[in-house]
Amino acid sequence: MAAAVPVGGLGFHQIVLSGHSHRRLVRRLQGILFVNAGTLFREHGPCVGMLDLEARTMRYFDWKDGALVEAEAQPLTATR
Repeated sequence: MAAAVPVGGLGFHQIVLSGHSHRRLVRRLQGILFVNAGTLFREHGPCVGMLDLEARTMRYFDWKDGALVEAEAQPLTATR
């Protein structure tokens, strides 16, 4: 596992969760894992993400016809 690194004077972090871009993302940069759960905005294909630290995956679920449907899982080792 990568060592924690200081981020913006806020201390040491290994995982950063965000949601600003409204796009699914699992990316590791300079030892920090960046994760975006996707979007709830219905015009952008609403989805949610579940960060599973035990399985070391980010699981994504699409919202379709009033229900969550598992769409994909990305390994936390992703670099894309």
